[in-house]
Amino acid sequence: VCSARLRIVISATKLMLRSMAPRRVCWTLARVSQKHLNPTSLGCSLRFASKRPKILAVSTVDTKGSELAYVAAQIQRAGADCELADVSAMATAQDKLTAAGVTISRETIAACHPHGADAVLHIAGRGEAVTAMSVALTNYVTREASSFDGMIGLGGSGGTALITPAMQALPLGFPKIMVTTMASGDISPYVGSSDVTIMPSVVDVAGINAISRVVLNNAAVAMAGMALHKPPEVR
Repeated sequence: VCSARLRIVISATKLMLRSMAPRRVCWTLARVSQKHLNPTSLGCSLRFASKRPKILAVSTVDTKGSELAYVAAQIQRAGADCELADVSAMATAQDKLTAAGVTISRETIAACHPHGADAVLHIAGRGEAVTAMSVALTNYVTREASSFDGMIGLGGSGGTALITPAMQALPLGFPKIMVTTMASGDISPYVGSSDVTIMPSVVDVAGINAISRVVLNNAAVAMAGMALHKPPEVR
């Protein structure tokens, strides 16, 4: 819409300028620029003319696929793009991965473990698998941080323990939100000395309902807002 209107304005301006004196031409150009070529009148803004920020959304898709997909949709609606990463400790059925729209598989994350993917994917115990996946996710996030403008995670006790170490490894000021059922307790292990934003899920992260749809939407829009609106430079 913006580019189409811009072409119309330029074409109309060319026709007007052909028969005008030089001084009149300068005045007309100034008026046209002021009235028609500012971002607001074109129905767009400069921030949308630039590249859309990209958010990394992380969760265990084997249990929270629909919630992750919902958050991604709200992030996109708010003006940012989104990559969905699966960090399930155990294998996830392909239909769940497809339904959630996963773009970064658990195998891709696991491959970032110092001892390779087998050190994550072939562990029988859930606790050990969660710990190993957390190490792999931290390595992935620190390696790919320049590819993203923010990170959001969804989880209960296990997911929060898995995802937040990776968030803590990101630089201060890098937008990061963890929506968790653990927010009402001692959150110091999840935040550490970082600036991870902890948002209470209020209800269990187990499906979209009247409460979770509002909480998850707020988290998604907040995440997009952090990525879209950088702080002003201090001189």
